[in-house]
Amino acid sequence: YPGGQYVVLYDGEGTIEYKFDATKDEAASTPGRDVINVTPSNGGIYLIITSTDPNQTGNYIRNIRVVEAKHENTYQSEIFNPDFIEKIRKFKVLRFMDWMKTNHSGQSEWVNRPKIEDASYARKGAPVEIMVELANRLKVDPWFNLPHRATDEYITKFAQLVKDSLSPDLTIYVEYSNEVWNSQFKQFHWVRDNGEISGGKTPFQSYGVRTAQMCDIWKGVFGEESSRVKCVMGTQTANPSVAEQVLNCDKWKEAPCYKHGIDALAITGYFSGKLGHPKYETTIESWLDDENINEFERALTQVKNGSVLDGDSDSVEDLGKTFNDYSNIAKEKGLQLMVYEGGSHVVGLGKVVNNKQLTEFFIELHRKPEFYNLYTEMLESWKDPEGTRTLFMNFSDIRKPNKHGSWGVLEHVDQEGSPRYNALLDFIDKNP
Repeated sequence: YPGGQYVVLYDGEGTIEYKFDATKDEAASTPGRDVINVTPSNGGIYLIITSTDPNQTGNYIRNIRVVEAKHENTYQSEIFNPDFIEKIRKFKVLRFMDWMKTNHSGQSEWVNRPKIEDASYARKGAPVEIMVELANRLKVDPWFNLPHRATDEYITKFAQLVKDSLSPDLTIYVEYSNEVWNSQFKQFHWVRDNGEISGGKTPFQSYGVRTAQMCDIWKGVFGEESSRVKCVMGTQTANPSVAEQVLNCDKWKEAPCYKHGIDALAITGYFSGKLGHPKYETTIESWLDDENINEFERALTQVKNGSVLDGDSDSVEDLGKTFNDYSNIAKEKGLQLMVYEGGSHVVGLGKVVNNKQLTEFFIELHRKPEFYNLYTEMLESWKDPEGTRTLFMNFSDIRKPNKHGSWGVLEHVDQEGSPRYNALLDFIDKNP
C-alpha cells in the first residue's frame, strides 16, 4: 500500500491508537477523524480501540474507514482506488479467484456469503456486488470462481444476482473453485470425499461432475441469454490424463461432463527454467559467487530456452508445444482453450524457498528488461489463427515479491510500469 497521509474516519466516541507502519498526527486529528502518517513496511497498519463509548450512552466506535487523505472527498462514490483502476483499465477480463478467497473456502450457504456491509473483505472474500461493480465500471468481463462447497441455492442466487446487475453486453466466465486437482488445497480433499463419484483416490471425475452441474445451473438461470455464460473446466497442465477424466467423467450417469454446456478447457501458461528446483540450488549459488559469471544472463537464457541446466527446461520456448497439445484435446471436444493463469513461475521450491540469497536473485531477475521480450514471446506463442485458443489470463497484477514468488507484474499500485506489465499492455494494444 502507498505511504503518506491517511485519514481514519469513524462514528461514535472513543480513542484509537496506531502502531507498526502508522503514527497519529495529534495536532491534525479531531474526534471522528484521525490523521495518520504511514511509512510502508512488512508490518501493516495496526489499529487498536483503546476506549469506546466513554460516556455510557451507547455511542460506541463503529464504521471505521481508513482512506488516503487525497481520496477523502471522493471515497464514498469512488469505491475503488483510482490508481488501481488506471493500472488495470486495459485488461479485458478479470479473474476474481483471489478476491473470492477461493482456495480453502469454507462458504457453502448463500446466507453466509460475503456481504457489502462486512467489516472486512479479507476474511471471506469480496461480495459479488463489488466484483460486478468493478466489471461494470471498467466494462470488462468477470471470471468468477465458485466455492467448492457451494450449494445449488448458492450457485443459483449468485448467477441470478449477476444476471440482474451486470451490464448486459458483458460476458461471464464461470469456474468451479480453483485447481481442484491440486492436493495442496482443501477443495481437492473435499470433492474427493464428498463428490458425486465415490470411492476414488482423486477428485477428478467428481470435479468434472460438479463443474457440469454448476454450468447447467448458470445456463438455466440465464435462459435465452445463456450464450453470455462461458463455463470453464480447469485442468492440470502437467498431466493430460486429468483433462480426459474431468471432461469425460465416464462413471457419471449423465456423462460426458463436457456436454453440459462446458465452453472451454483451461490450463496454465507458466515458465520457470526450473531455476528454483532444489537440484540446481548449489549451481545457481555458484553463479552468484563467481564474479566471472553473469548470473542474470545465464538465468535469462535458461528461462528462454532451457539450454543452460543440463537440458532441463520448462522454458518459454516449451510453451508452444504445450499449447498445441492442449489445443488438440480441446478441439476434439469442440471446446475453446484458455490459460487460467500464466507468466513467470521462477520461485524457490521445497527447501529453496528459504534460501534468502536465491530469493533476492529471483526478485531482481524479474526486474530485468529482458523479461519484456520473454513475456512477448510467451504471448506470441499463444496466438492461434484457428481460433481454438482464446483467453490468456496473466497471474497476477499487483503484488509485492517475496520468497513465495514474484507473481505481480507490478510490485505496488504506484509503480509506473515494469518489463512484464509493459509487455502485457503492448501486446493488448497490438492485438485488440
